[in-house]
Amino acid sequence: MKKELKRIIAENLKRFRAEAHLTQKQLGLSMGYSEDTAQSRINRYEKGKRTPNSTSLDQLAEILKKPANAFF
Repeated sequence: MKKELKRIIAENLKRFRAEAHLTQKQLGLSMGYSEDTAQSRINRYEKGKRTPNSTSLDQLAEILKKPANAFF
């Protein structure tokens, strides 16, 4: 995945999460991540260190009430 696209997804995820008034940990727990890793996994997505796969992106979109293509 191109660096610019990773950055766009990361920035949009962070903005959508903030608009939903969720912490990184709350969002991670909603995704089904463990208590120990929930915050760090979302943090990596928001910093562009990792990019959610299509299944995770669909799940994030559903939780944040956004269409999946809004992340791009």
